[in-house]
Amino acid sequence: ILEKIKTTSPNIDDFKFFDFYIVVPKFRSLGKQTVDRFKDFIEEKQEKHSSFLADIQQDISDSRVEDHVFRNISTKITEKKIKDLKERIMCEKEDTLFFVVHDEAHFAPLQGNLVDKFINDPIISQSKNVILLQVSAT
Repeated sequence: ILEKIKTTSPNIDDFKFFDFYIVVPKFRSLGKQTVDRFKDFIEEKQEKHSSFLADIQQDISDSRVEDHVFRNISTKITEKKIKDLKERIMCEKEDTLFFVVHDEAHFAPLQGNLVDKFINDPIISQSKNVILLQVSAT
């Protein structure tokens, strides 16, 4: 397995930029909790390294973390976030490494839902500039 990871994973040194996204189940409370924790994490890291993810959050008042978390529910807002992310992945394939965390991946793994269509889209699943981490507590 380790050899497969080594041969199929992108070389992070090949990229100039890094961006992350988190997919959570449909529950608003989990989405809000994820956003709050990421804001706290960035703020904590910026105390030692002021430029850490500064393009996403200069300070807590102008945070764009919400733009990087989307819920597994079909709404116009979520569909636009996914569409925009997919376009960026295609357009920035030489420059940006995208790290996508699919949190609670065991929850509602329904074929044809929003997240299924996203993570199984060949543009995403075969892209050399995407690392997809699926996390499950079960």
